[in-house]
Order: sequence, then structure tokens, then C-alpha cells
Amino acid sequence: WASADVAGILNALTPAVTAVLAVALRLERATVLLALGLLLGTAAGVLAVRATGAQSDHPAQNYALGVVSGAVMATAQAVFLIAAKPLLQPTSKRPAMGAAMVTRSAYAVAFAASS
Repeated sequence: WASADVAGILNALTPAVTAVLAVALRLERATVLLALGLLLGTAAGVLAVRATGAQSDHPAQNYALGVVSGAVMATAQAVFLIAAKPLLQPTSKRPAMGAAMVTRSAYAVAFAASS
């Protein structure tokens, strides 16, 4: 499997994945600065993962599965962030929820689902 440092680097790609999904779903506008930030951030993440992976003594198949699992984790977090965005905005029927309340609610649902 991928090491903890590789998983951490993949987790750090969550903002980039979130931005790509938001643009793909037409929830955000694509800009030159966004594209430049995504390109630089993703390139740095890929280089860091490759550099760390080159030092790994794990079987290649297990390492690849770990990297794929980390990418799935970053994507799942991005989907959560995009899905939670409407909760942060007020509507005519309720005030905006604070970010802490959204996070607590998400953890409560995750805890209930895993019990």
C-alpha cells in the first residue's frame, strides 16, 4: 500500500479536485489563475508522490492500489465540499449554517452510518 506520506500528499490534492469538479459541474467559473494554480499544485503533488514512491519497497500492485485509494479519498472529500456549499448559504426558509455545523453534521451522519 501507499505510505502515510503519499496518502497525505494525495489528501492535499483535495482543493484541486474540488476546483475541477466545481468547474465541471458549472458551479464555479474557470479562470486563468485557477488553471495555473491547479496545474502547479497537481504537478507538485504528482512529483512528490513519484519521488516518495520510488523509495518504496512495497509491491507495485499494492502501491498502485494505495495511490488509487488516496485519489478516491480526495475525490470523495471534494464531492462532500461541493455538496455542503448550499448549506452555507441562507435561504428564505432558514439562515445559513456555519461551517462548523456542517462539519459536525457530516461527522454525525458518518458515525451513525458506521455503527
